Amino acid sequence: MVAVLIMLATGLVAQTPTVEERVEYYDVAGSSEDELRAAIDKQRPKDRAGERHDAVTNWDVQWKYRYVTAANGCSLGSLATTLEVVTIVPRWPNRQSGALTERWDKYVAALKAHEREHMEIALRAAQAIHKRLSSHKAAPTCPLLKESIDSTGQALLDQFRSEDTDYDRRTQHGALQGARFP
Repeated sequence: MVAVLIMLATGLVAQTPTVEERVEYYDVAGSSEDELRAAIDKQRPKDRAGERHDAVTNWDVQWKYRYVTAANGCSLGSLATTLEVVTIVPRWPNRQSGALTERWDKYVAALKAHEREHMEIALRAAQAIHKRLSSHKAAPTCPLLKESIDSTGQALLDQFRSEDTDYDRRTQHGALQGARFP
């Protein structure tokens, strides 16, 4: 019976994180660099800290679990980890061909590449949290297990959020990677 419970629990925990990704756009208008920059500045999205940037990737990792009680304590019975990612970037729908459009395209490509790295950091966070929590050891009581699982998950989340912040600091929010307009 114990072997069946372990196999059942392992099967429920062994899944990979679910990823829910969404890209949103804010439209800008203009026929010069200055007009486009002003439109971007007016509509720039906010990051988790409330700061405005030309583009942002906001992400969060959630974990849900059930535990199993036994004579020797409490262990993880099932785990589901979800990564939610929303990337917001500017879009210039009424653009025309020419040097301004070429400059815009290079800027947006660099901006999207920068935001993709935020997505990669978020994905590594979800995978690390899922891996660590799925191999969590049993505890003497279920409240102790819950506290341990949640504090482990939160510590990993904090670690990857710090990596995400460091990435923006090192790249000046993508400006050093070409995500600067004009």
